[in-house]
Amino acid sequence: MMWWYTRVLVTIGLVLALAIMSQAQTPDPQSPILPAEAPRAETKLAVFDEILQRVRQHFYDPTLHNLNWTALEEKYRPLAAAASDEARSAVFNNMLAELTQASGCSPSA
Repeated sequence: MMWWYTRVLVTIGLVLALAIMSQAQTPDPQSPILPAEAPRAETKLAVFDEILQRVRQHFYDPTLHNLNWTALEEKYRPLAAAASDEARSAVFNNMLAELTQASGCSPSA
C-alpha cells in the first residue's frame, strides 16, 4: 500500500542528489570565470531536463496523476533558467511537489 509513497520519496531523493551534484560542479565564486567557462542556458538546464525525463520514464503513475507535464515544463523551465544554483533546487522541488499535491496526499501524512 505504501509502495507508491516510497517510490515518490525515491524519485525526490534522486532529484535532490542530482541537484546537489550540479551545485558541486559549479566553479568557486572567488575564482574568475572566463567567457568560455560561463554557464550557458543549456548547461544550467541539464539537471532540469534529466528530472523531466526521469519522472516521465519512472514515475509509478504513467498518467502523472493526470497532470499536464508539458505545461509544468513550460511553467518551470524559465524559472529554473533564471534561478541561481541554490534557488534552482527549490524550483525542482516545487515542480515535483505538484505531483504529490495532484495525488491528494501530503508527504507528512
